[in-house]
Amino acid sequence: MKKFWTHQLTAWKYAKRKAFPALFMEMRLGKTLTAIRTVKMWKRYSMVLVVAPLSAHAGWIESLEEEEIPNISRLSGNGKTRRSVVRKGWFKAFMTARKSTTYFVTNPECWRTIPEIKEYPWDVVILDESTFLKNPKSKVSAFFCNNFRDVPHRMILTGTPNPEGDLDLFQQMLFLRGGLLNHTSYWSFRVALFLPLGYRWVPKHGTKDRIAKAISRECFVLRRKDVQMEAVRVYEKRTVILPQKLRHIYSTVEEEFLLENMSGGILKVTSNAGARHAWLVGLASGIHDGKVVWDGKVQELLSLLTGELCGESVVVWFERTASLLHAYDYLTRAGIKACEILGATPSGLREKRILAFQENRYPVLLCQSQCGAYGLDLSRSDTAIYYDTPTSTLIRTQSEDRIMHLRKAGKPLLFVDIITEKTVAEDLHRLIVKKKGASATMLDKIKMIQERRATHV
Repeated sequence: MKKFWTHQLTAWKYAKRKAFPALFMEMRLGKTLTAIRTVKMWKRYSMVLVVAPLSAHAGWIESLEEEEIPNISRLSGNGKTRRSVVRKGWFKAFMTARKSTTYFVTNPECWRTIPEIKEYPWDVVILDESTFLKNPKSKVSAFFCNNFRDVPHRMILTGTPNPEGDLDLFQQMLFLRGGLLNHTSYWSFRVALFLPLGYRWVPKHGTKDRIAKAISRECFVLRRKDVQMEAVRVYEKRTVILPQKLRHIYSTVEEEFLLENMSGGILKVTSNAGARHAWLVGLASGIHDGKVVWDGKVQELLSLLTGELCGESVVVWFERTASLLHAYDYLTRAGIKACEILGATPSGLREKRILAFQENRYPVLLCQSQCGAYGLDLSRSDTAIYYDTPTSTLIRTQSEDRIMHLRKAGKPLLFVDIITEKTVAEDLHRLIVKKKGASATMLDKIKMIQERRATHV
């Protein structure tokens, strides 16, 4: 069994005293192991449901096996398969009079294939990367927040609980404790404590302090910098310029809400701002009507991989499938040894390719951010390149952490953004930088309150 780090012991002492703990611990600080050993303290024999992104399942199962947990079931596949695994696991547990803890590991989308999972008498429900709850309009958030209310112990884990703003915290606290600041509805919470500003909601005077004070009593916050284990992050931008033809098409979409074909005729027309934005984001990456028509970005990527980063292990993040597949073909034809992970890549194959990358059999890994931002250990690399600018602050933060490791404390890590000049990519990049700063500010407030409270105890 692994020995606890000092900071893990501190987190464990906090969590075991709480019926519903929140571990806001950055990646590589050991929140999974802390959660497992907390469950051991709550009840000797428990039925535990762990809900985590698919990419984090392997890490959970490995940690459970290291802790010598005898009964571990992974719920994946279609509804029939998942039901069979759940029934066999529960049957085995009751046939042995529940003489050992049983873990079931599944993903947030389980509610679609096996909604009856909410009806089982769980002892513990753990939500890993709990920010999947943040949107109150989503069905997955409604499922988990409206159910599991009678479970004796609920726990949430994440390193960045408020990636898009402080409103992200409410649904997580609703699942955990039934609400926040005496509000049991996201909408009443927002109206009472925030003001509309355009399409955004901004906190009223004093709101941040009130939220920080309330959450500081319920959560454990730990960043790598708190334990002197933070690497030095170096950010660089490489800019490319749209060719004249694509710039004309881009300007027409921006001004007239219509998409021209490459010969100048009208291809599509829309009145929807979201559709227009999607066209603009695609054009900024050289994608026109679903096809890559410009090699400017991939040429810059090849220049980096054969120049300054030649011979290094590099992770390249993509938002769009078309961009990743095009880059893979382009790089392999140029002699770059690379492997790729997309949303359609089966979990078993993903694990093999990650292992190959970690063993340096492939120096370059091309990864779609939506399926690789959670749970993956890509610490072989000290460099990440963002081919596309992520639209989600959470995806950006989590993907940056994939190359982080505690042994890299004080070591420089390089993050390179390939950005198309004078496009929405520049705006997205600025917005993400701003949101990352605001998220850190709230966690700083919570940490400061907790330290002040500990000093006066």
